Amino acid sequence: MEKESGRLDGRTDKNKYYLMNAKIYAQRFSTDCFSDYFNDLAKKSPVGLNDYLEYAAEKATVEELKAQNSYFINSLYCDKEEKEC
Repeated sequence: MEKESGRLDGRTDKNKYYLMNAKIYAQRFSTDCFSDYFNDLAKKSPVGLNDYLEYAAEKATVEELKAQNSYFINSLYCDKEEKEC
């Protein structure tokens, strides 16, 4: 493998690069300590991601955009003099 030392002079050094798979992947464990708790809650939940409403087409309608209640859409469609939409 060739690498440049950072001198920006175009000179490269040839070196061997060793991957230490055993050292990199040894003793790995999950870092999400509450995953079992949340997975248990998700299994007991009567609704999930598949129950969310979907757009009728590939693009959201104006009513669907307004229903998201985002700052960006609110700033586009709300009257500047009104305090709330």
